[in-house]
Amino acid sequence: MVIVLNPLRFGPPGFPRPPDDPSARIAAPPPPESAPEGPQRRPGRPAPEFVETAIYLEGVSTHFGVLRIDLIVGCTAAIALLAAVIFIGLRFRNYMRGKHIEEELSLARRVQNDLFPAENSLAGNLAFAAKCVPAYQVGGDLYDVFETDDGEVALVLGDVSGKGLPAALLMGVVQGAVRASGFTGSAINHEQAAERLNHLLCMKTARERFVSLFWCYFDPVAGVLRYINAGHLPPLLIRAGGDGQKVIRLDEGGPVLGLLPGARYVQTSVAIQPADLLVVFSDGILEAANARDEEFGEQGIIACLARYANKPPMEICSAILADVNVFLGKELPQDDQTLLVVRLDASRQVAGVPDAVRSAVR
Repeated sequence: MVIVLNPLRFGPPGFPRPPDDPSARIAAPPPPESAPEGPQRRPGRPAPEFVETAIYLEGVSTHFGVLRIDLIVGCTAAIALLAAVIFIGLRFRNYMRGKHIEEELSLARRVQNDLFPAENSLAGNLAFAAKCVPAYQVGGDLYDVFETDDGEVALVLGDVSGKGLPAALLMGVVQGAVRASGFTGSAINHEQAAERLNHLLCMKTARERFVSLFWCYFDPVAGVLRYINAGHLPPLLIRAGGDGQKVIRLDEGGPVLGLLPGARYVQTSVAIQPADLLVVFSDGILEAANARDEEFGEQGIIACLARYANKPPMEICSAILADVNVFLGKELPQDDQTLLVVRLDASRQVAGVPDAVRSAVR
């Protein structure tokens, strides 16, 4: 606080005031009976008067402090906005490149989905259901179901090592090679086709890129399933029996494709009974881990099949994937999840059915 003392005069010095002037009465009180010691004022001169003025130094801050704070905030925001605009301008090209890659991946995902058969359809009058849930936008798992010229039904499910776009590209190569193999029904042709595919992958891919593949053909007339398991997780053949379900694991064949150039593969045949159920899956389902680092495992699939084995393939497929999601809880899947469920009902097929009829069913 600053205090200023200013003299106050109502007229020039020595100017006599009129008797009726109120200031004169205030300024010139009657003299006391006894005059104090010291110098005496001359008669007629008014007593000196002063005015004290006090100024609060914080007064300006009190009234204009809010404006000052708003000004600081506004200037800071303007500087931050300018910096953001400069940063966006510098990164705009990379941002647009990232958006372009994202669009390309979305297109690749649509192309990959077009390579898969319908999730719930018929192939050679064979009911099946399949689903592929990639961990990223595109995945390295593959499945295919198609009818051959001999009236057999090919069932394929594979898993390319790794995830993302590199695995998806290799998946397309494997699926095309399987479709173009020209299998004619004999075991030797099937085995040679697997060996040629293994040689191709060994020559054209890096060592860390390999493929596990379950490749089988179902003959509905003979009631036989012929398969080669190239290092894939053993599919489950569920068979109803008097004492409950019987689980047959299809694990014969050979090593994974693309790792050993001179590998040999052997075809194995399994007789199919009416209403047998084939369940093929990738490791993304078995190795799905929850927050306690527990894996879903083969027992999780078998437990689900105990409840839904008599249901249609589409319902079984949905139930298994739903159980996997419940088991994961809030954890995200770390690998592609692919599942193929097929009802191998040989009794539904009739020998000698014309090709035109089979085509109409398709």
